[in-house]
Amino acid sequence: MNSQLLVLASTSIYRSELLKRLQLPFETAAPGVDETPLPDESARATSVRLAQLKARAIAAAYPEVARYPYAASK
Repeated sequence: MNSQLLVLASTSIYRSELLKRLQLPFETAAPGVDETPLPDESARATSVRLAQLKARAIAAAYPEVARYPYAASK
């Protein structure tokens, strides 16, 4: 059995519902990140940047999850 904690770093009801449908245990955390794309930023770059920012934002509250690469990368 996997004992890792899954934290959804989003307040999106849609994403939360998807995880519930998969019957995965998870916690939701509001990362408080401005999701506005930067000027001339590609969709891919925006998604990677936001994933990293969100992971870092919740890492302090979930130190057991902070080992995830996005939380530690610069």
